[in-house]
Amino acid sequence: MTHESLVDDGWAETIELLGGEELIAASARETKAFLRPRGVRSASDLLRLTLAYCLGKVGMRGVVAWAAAAG
Repeated sequence: MTHESLVDDGWAETIELLGGEELIAASARETKAFLRPRGVRSASDLLRLTLAYCLGKVGMRGVVAWAAAAG
């Protein structure tokens, strides 16, 4: 997985390769990774933010700015 796959339309394909939105949400609930969503809409959005932070070179502020710009 590369940073580009988090930005372009390949993200939907990545979610499908990981088992789909429902499986990711169920896994996040089971592992208690997504209990209080606050500003994050879904478990897959949390996964996307985490991967963007880990793969990116801009830090948390840059990831937050990217996420806000991307909607």
